[in-house]
Amino acid sequence: MTVPSRPSTLMVAAATFFSLFFHTSVLALPSKEMVQDLKVTVLSDMAISRWTHGEWGFSALVEAKLKDGSKKTLLFDTGGEPQTVLYNVEKINAKRPTGDKIDLCQIREVILSHNHQDHTMGLVAIRQHCLNKDPKSQALSVAYVGGPETFWPRPMKDGGDDNVMVQEKPKYEALGGKFVEYTSPKTLAPGLWLTGGHVPRPYGEKNWSAEDPMLTPDGKLVADTIPESQALVINTAKGLVVITGCGHAGLINILDYATRSSGTSKVYAAIGGFHLFRQEKGHQEGQLDWTAKMLQSFGVEHFLGAHCTGFDRVHYLRDKMQLDSSHAVISSIQTLFT
Repeated sequence: MTVPSRPSTLMVAAATFFSLFFHTSVLALPSKEMVQDLKVTVLSDMAISRWTHGEWGFSALVEAKLKDGSKKTLLFDTGGEPQTVLYNVEKINAKRPTGDKIDLCQIREVILSHNHQDHTMGLVAIRQHCLNKDPKSQALSVAYVGGPETFWPRPMKDGGDDNVMVQEKPKYEALGGKFVEYTSPKTLAPGLWLTGGHVPRPYGEKNWSAEDPMLTPDGKLVADTIPESQALVINTAKGLVVITGCGHAGLINILDYATRSSGTSKVYAAIGGFHLFRQEKGHQEGQLDWTAKMLQSFGVEHFLGAHCTGFDRVHYLRDKMQLDSSHAVISSIQTLFT
């Protein structure tokens, strides 16, 4: 497969210059402030740790200590089944000391990487759980999505709809939840920002497998490339940490956009699902070989492959990137990145 190489510094500078005038996403450049400390805990994935439930899904808890000493906590995706994250947190907390327990009901903001069921089905269940404990709870009361396409129908040949968010949206809003759409970078706290949806896709990655089209508000059926796919970016002293749900915009496209938008060239870690399990491997110009080279060009030191990345794909990239098993890791529930 022939895929373009990473642009030169001159090309990136030119692209950024034009983007300042023609692409609204670069008008909202994230600040270059860094977080002091970061902890990411996987709450939903296929591989399990003892006592937890695995599933085809993804969710992660993101805890950051900010420059002013305050703490920012976010939930990134909510798992594939309504009760998975709640169940796993209960089991994780049973093994943790009192001061280190996870309290989902204290998390106000949740990020949904895209519309798919395996990332969104815990949203209503977790909010309802917290409201049952406290009717005034603000838990998961704000949900960030990557654009209006999150809620566009995906008509199926059998007459059904492949987008669960069409049904989940009114349920969530009935519980007092508010969706906030971003199609360009948005700072959530100093050092943490969303790419928003509509991530530019200059590289030849096709990291989506949707067979059904999506229905636009004006009644047109168009190809479902999952345009609302977004990622979370955290700026640390060691470089950017990028978290994705499935990386449907393309892992390299996402890293390129994160570095270009922030003006930070170093990516320290890539975490999450990268939808590489369908990609070919094993020959010189294969997609995975190219991906490995590109990850190296960004300076990636930690690769935590979850969900749809594929176990053997993580091993393959580990070898190609010449990383050891502590730096290129197959994610499982309770996997901790600090």
